[in-house]
Amino acid sequence: MKGRILAAVLAGSTLQACGGDGPRLVTRTTAQVNGLARAGEDLVAATHAGLVRIPVSGGKATVAGEKEGLAGGMVQVRSVMQWRDGLCLATGDGVALFSLKEGRVTRVWRKADGLADSNVRQVIEHRGTLWAGTIFGASRLLPGEKRWRNYDVARGLPQRHVYRLASDGTTLWASCMGEGLARFDAAKDRWVAVPQERGMGNRSIYAISISGDEMWMGTAGGVNLYRPVRGGWDEAVCANGYTDLCVYAVLLDRGRLWYGTSYGLVRRAMDTGRQATWRAGQGLAADEVSVLLKDGDTLWIGTRGGVSRARLDR
Repeated sequence: MKGRILAAVLAGSTLQACGGDGPRLVTRTTAQVNGLARAGEDLVAATHAGLVRIPVSGGKATVAGEKEGLAGGMVQVRSVMQWRDGLCLATGDGVALFSLKEGRVTRVWRKADGLADSNVRQVIEHRGTLWAGTIFGASRLLPGEKRWRNYDVARGLPQRHVYRLASDGTTLWASCMGEGLARFDAAKDRWVAVPQERGMGNRSIYAISISGDEMWMGTAGGVNLYRPVRGGWDEAVCANGYTDLCVYAVLLDRGRLWYGTSYGLVRRAMDTGRQATWRAGQGLAADEVSVLLKDGDTLWIGTRGGVSRARLDR
């Protein structure tokens, strides 16, 4: 089975040079890349058909699928992050722990185990605690790791479909599909909706990237910017959006904003407003960019057709 999954997921593992300072292809897949994380010397990609492990220093990529415990809906991995000495996965059928040493799933939590729902969009660690965003609310793993506490509209969420979670180290944030942004009030053990008036451009938030006191968001109508401590929504940025397209990934680095759409990767110089765009055939594995990961001076780019990388210091 592993061989068949590998053939279905990987359409080739190559390096393709790209002129100038643009991206270059690393691994082409036939499954959409939903999340990226570093694990030792490997880059791990969460895809619609399992986990792809890509040696950063070169070599063939490998896939973990049904044989490694990602069976049924679990093979659709929506997000991945390092968790202790392994990985934690958000899947279409629960939250899974994946042992890098054993190369397989070692534990799974589903709705029957206390999750708000088995259809999980994202997992995140916030102040030492594991959280999961599901289509029916947010779930927090309680001490002892046997029970979850669930949060829905009754506990402050503006909408129960939690699409993204993000942490700035102090506050946990959630995007609620079609209803904007919320923050977790730990003292009251409930969520609080962020007011949408005076600036918010679009209420469907697909990506959140935190840089200092700035929260950059990819939405169904371009880029939005929110400053929790000073000023709230940036009305100028939210009104402009930099594009009319859906933005699925966003990242600010050294005065340049990178964002991914269905029609390529865009890099915007924040001082001049000048934008450059790369598409498939120019180093991207596919036009639609779904996730961005900063790794030192490297930008990893997940797309509907594989992984590419670009230099951030050029």
